[in-house]
Amino acid sequence: MRVGLRKATWAKRRRPGWVILAFLFLCTVALVSAGGAACNKWKHAANSVQPANQHATTPPSLLPRLQLTPTGVNWFERPVYKVTNLGTQALSTVVVYNWSGLMLTPLYIGLRAPTNLATRPPLDHSPITLPSGTSLWVVGSSPPPVQLTVMWQGSKGAAYDVLRWQAR
Repeated sequence: MRVGLRKATWAKRRRPGWVILAFLFLCTVALVSAGGAACNKWKHAANSVQPANQHATTPPSLLPRLQLTPTGVNWFERPVYKVTNLGTQALSTVVVYNWSGLMLTPLYIGLRAPTNLATRPPLDHSPITLPSGTSLWVVGSSPPPVQLTVMWQGSKGAAYDVLRWQAR
């Protein structure tokens, strides 16, 4: 009788351990699947950024047209580039990145470059609006040939354009 009693006691002690283990396993599976769904959601959000030249519903006349030009000016031994908005609409929340993904320093926004472009202090990195017909002067990270990515907030969400300049 004692042997049977010991087996029953042992079985009672083992059951809560298995229940806890099963509960932890199910919680882990639930967390992994929820994390996968969250990662998938972020993946789709990252893929929703459209290049400016691929908006199928926007007429070509309303697409932002950007032009990249080296200025020949150096700002503390780094080249300065001019990004001009040739489109008909202002671009809001403009940010310029080099091809390595580093944000470039904005120096000036206007129609013409200031005379003190090589020595002027940078603009703060607050949201920049680039009106139609104006230019943004930025400090590059390397001399030409150069490839920059310009991102802005469009009417349909974030948009970008890749600008290239190569000596001819």
